[in-house]
Amino acid sequence: MKNTEICPDTWEEAASNRSNWRASERLILFHSDRPHGTAVGVGQLIREDVTCFPVQEQRDGYAVSQMPVLLSGVQPGDLNLVSSVGNEENPTEHPCGAEEIKQWNQQLMRSNPQTAVLKMGNAHGTFFIMEIEKAAQHRRRETPILSDAVYSYHFGRLMGIRIYPNGVGSGRGTHVAVFIHMMKSTFDDRLDWPYDGTITVSVLDRSGSRARSDFSRIIQAKPNLLAFQQPHEAICRTGYGYERFARIQEFFGPRYVKDNTLMLKIEFSG
Repeated sequence: MKNTEICPDTWEEAASNRSNWRASERLILFHSDRPHGTAVGVGQLIREDVTCFPVQEQRDGYAVSQMPVLLSGVQPGDLNLVSSVGNEENPTEHPCGAEEIKQWNQQLMRSNPQTAVLKMGNAHGTFFIMEIEKAAQHRRRETPILSDAVYSYHFGRLMGIRIYPNGVGSGRGTHVAVFIHMMKSTFDDRLDWPYDGTITVSVLDRSGSRARSDFSRIIQAKPNLLAFQQPHEAICRTGYGYERFARIQEFFGPRYVKDNTLMLKIEFSG
């Protein structure tokens, strides 16, 4: 990672040392120095000089910021309280190609599944952060960014995210596409199917401005769709999300890209 300081403190140590850190959650970070996201830390704390990650909850259809996860040089009152929520189109199912599935499976064999962490004060909500480095290079590629596998909570559902920087279908060349995929895990037989929870994907504002605004889209699972049935393959070939998640120039704009790096926050509820 670039210009990012990893604090070696444990969560418990950091929570008792608020004079140096303001923290309300732990983070799972991913990066993609390869074309695909790779985990770089679990339960670590991140500090940056001019940015922070707001904790969000949904109120009346908007993503509303609470106490920042980590704050360095910016006070809570400096944050914009309402994030933008895109509403151009409804989410849709989208199949993953055979070559992409093969590539994704190979990637998963080289990594261990990660586990989203609880949001402070919310016993039913979890989240993880996906860091995408070399954003400018990804913008020029047609190949997707494929995340590592992530458990929605301990012993929960296993999922992954597929991102097309230059779009697919109706959004090719104009919009970034984002899809969530269910993945097979050893805990599936103990879970209720089909999945009916809510997933919120946010591009984190890293502009350093006091009026911060993350770009968020909500994916509400629909039990009647193939994408949310119990998976019988390592990766469900059908994903669910947005062909037109965000305009390419906005997604890769200066508000969200810092030091050629993007950060996405994926939140699970239910």
